Amino acid sequence: MYNVYIVSPGDTIDSIATKFDTTPTEIYRINTLLKKGEPLEIGQKIVIPIPRTNNFSYYTVQPGDNLYEVARKYNISVENLALLNGLDNTDYLYTGQKLVIPNKGVAVVVTKSGDTISSIIRELNTNGEQLLLQNPTIYLLPDQLLVYKRTSI
Repeated sequence: MYNVYIVSPGDTIDSIATKFDTTPTEIYRINTLLKKGEPLEIGQKIVIPIPRTNNFSYYTVQPGDNLYEVARKYNISVENLALLNGLDNTDYLYTGQKLVIPNKGVAVVVTKSGDTISSIIRELNTNGEQLLLQNPTIYLLPDQLLVYKRTSI
């Protein structure tokens, strides 16, 4: 899973890697147009891997499964399940395929054009403080993954 990061003044690949608990090598691997030694441009968008946390597990697709059934089973929208896994809502699943799913008590939102902090707070049924504590960098750009782990399940 990945996030989009917008380069700020003073950012370097090393500082961004440290900020997001990844490595410069991983950032270069994902962003094939970035060249080592070339300076970053303020406002440039780069893709950052989201570190694996205990917020997600894997589900192995069983015969007859489809996105709708898996989404319903794990209480996630079909759209978000598809986006989390790089799929289209209409994609077929195949037996043995591994899907990333949020653990119990974890809600996710994949931002889309027009989203606001208020609309995300309502969707996650939380408050702004909790949302920002768990997602300190929110850009409201399309396809940013926001994760909210409920404090009581």
